[in-house]
Amino acid sequence: MISRESFISILQRLEIAYSPKFQFGNDQTKFNLWYDMFSDCDEEGLMCAVDKCIKENEFAPNIAALMRCYKELESERADLAETIKNQYMIICSIWGEKYNLETLREIQKFILKFPKKVRKIEMVELTHDAVSFKHDCEARGRIDIPTIKEYIQGER
Repeated sequence: MISRESFISILQRLEIAYSPKFQFGNDQTKFNLWYDMFSDCDEEGLMCAVDKCIKENEFAPNIAALMRCYKELESERADLAETIKNQYMIICSIWGEKYNLETLREIQKFILKFPKKVRKIEMVELTHDAVSFKHDCEARGRIDIPTIKEYIQGER
């Protein structure tokens, strides 16, 4: 469930992207309707849906369009979940880190940025690149090897 504060920040993102046509201002009735429709959504998933709408649509989404995008992304995330989890376990075993749900979510977020048809390939590529990076660091005697999460966020 998404908090009201988090939902406000998501709406602000839409307002900035589609200003001046998409504005909530002080319209509490409009805000309450939107919040009621999305209150059961996962915050991270909804943010991904908003970002996707902003990148792909010239005009602001209505409730139905944003919900459709959210459900598509959640469905794709569920389809990818097992592949991502298995590849993450490979990276963990080689990297020497323990399984971490936050890192798994970071990887999912990273992979969802790619077009649908190449996501599984990108996950395998990420695994290969991460493993190669770890081996290269060890071969050079590097002692400041980042965590898997740090690697995903910017070392790649």
